[in-house]
Amino acid sequence: MSLEKLQKEVDELKELVGKQSKLISRTGEQVLRFQLKQTDKQLSEIEVPKIGADGSVTKQDSIDTSEFATNDDIVQLVGELQGQLNILEQRSLRRTINSGLTKDTDLVAPVLNSDGLEAPEALYPTTLKDFKELTGDAVLSLCHFYELLPPTMEEEAMLRAFMEGKIKSPNIDPSEFKPSADDYSKPVLDGLYDELARFLGIRVRRTENAW
Repeated sequence: MSLEKLQKEVDELKELVGKQSKLISRTGEQVLRFQLKQTDKQLSEIEVPKIGADGSVTKQDSIDTSEFATNDDIVQLVGELQGQLNILEQRSLRRTINSGLTKDTDLVAPVLNSDGLEAPEALYPTTLKDFKELTGDAVLSLCHFYELLPPTMEEEAMLRAFMEGKIKSPNIDPSEFKPSADDYSKPVLDGLYDELARFLGIRVRRTENAW
């Protein structure tokens, strides 16, 4: 299959996924609006007894629903959840594409991070060959972008940098600290490379017998 034909099929699949997502989102919002409208109507019709200080019982007109979740609150939540689903769908689609890469010239599909963002072009490998040749620092930067670095490893690197006088304090914001490949051993870097490959859906490994 030619690259042009594969790209055309991928574009068609992306368009189909987008249409389905929008349809599901609109349908969900309409159902929720109808259900909330019915629930508000039923709650307003309930007669709730009110007990006075002297023990007398009177009839309260209706339940106070001012603190209940509104239609807009629920719809906003549905929209946020739909956004997360869209990110997961795009991740799945692009990982599937990456899992089929075999030639060094094959293009690597950019996988989104948890915020739905693509990695900077200058950092992300363009082809499978570029991914195979990623340096230790590039691997660390991508792992940091995709939140694949275990917190303990970042803390250790930060403490080591502080001890060597590279930073003034080991308590700086992790987002302001860029770990260096010099702070990690080769086996650790190879393990992070394999973790990144699994996250992106690429089948290349640097560790022997890694899944």
